[in-house]
Amino acid sequence: MLRPWSFIRETRPPWRALPDPLPGTIGYDDGRPIIRLSATRPARIVDGPAFSLCHTHGYNYGHWLADCLPALLDVTDLAAAGRLSVLLPPTTAWQRRTLELLGVPPSAVVEVGHATVAVADLVCNSYGGSSHIAYPGPLLVEVFRRLGSAASPADVTRPRLVFVGRRQSGYPREFLDEVQLEDSLRGLGFVPLHPEAMTVDEQVAAFSHAEVVVGPHGSALMNAAFAPRGCLVVDIIPEHLRPRAIYEMTRLMGHRLIVQYASQWTPDGAKAPSGAIAPTAAVRFSLDAVEIVERVRAGMERLGIAPG
Repeated sequence: MLRPWSFIRETRPPWRALPDPLPGTIGYDDGRPIIRLSATRPARIVDGPAFSLCHTHGYNYGHWLADCLPALLDVTDLAAAGRLSVLLPPTTAWQRRTLELLGVPPSAVVEVGHATVAVADLVCNSYGGSSHIAYPGPLLVEVFRRLGSAASPADVTRPRLVFVGRRQSGYPREFLDEVQLEDSLRGLGFVPLHPEAMTVDEQVAAFSHAEVVVGPHGSALMNAAFAPRGCLVVDIIPEHLRPRAIYEMTRLMGHRLIVQYASQWTPDGAKAPSGAIAPTAAVRFSLDAVEIVERVRAGMERLGIAPG
């Protein structure tokens, strides 16, 4: 007789239309659904072997780069040879392009839009959680190296001084002083970039000559990894959010980092309570643009980086 099976929290599939509760759920164990397998009927059977790249936060650019792609590096040759498929929920254009750049052909990608599937031979990996973005290692460096070397040349601006905006991203974390900061940094020669409106190849090219990258905390700052070694990264972050991901990325890439903590507010305008907040929490944060510019200017002077 089949016994109930408890999901590991971080392996819950990331499909946006995922039903709640999941099919076959008979209860919860510390927030994790307990599934009775006999009550679960797969909508599709996938031939194996298939390598699962499903991830709770896989649609997030930073998590995709740090939590998903490193697990793929050792099996790209198998995927390219047609000996292994890569199992994913419905993908975006930028996700498909990163897979191509790493050597995974479109024919090897199996997209599944069902809540329940059966796989004849499923291969899982140890990157199933969401902590690798906070504690990345040399594999992340290899991901950026391969993406950067395989990307096609793009006809885009390649500024030395970059301001990374996020107001077009639609993410619930909002930097209230973004417009003022963007205008103030123009006086130092900074060029604003909005990576969410760029292709992967354009992002690789646009950051390839960057000496300074400034922006509100978020996945777009991970593009600083495409910049030459020694790039100065300035991360403006809500005061109760931890900058571990950017800290580790800059350390691995040999960059310099300035962290500017900003006051944070709830969406209704109240001062946010003290204590750590979830990275996905809706929050508004604010820091005077003049203060940020002065800190950026001081960092550039110390490193001998000339204004534009």
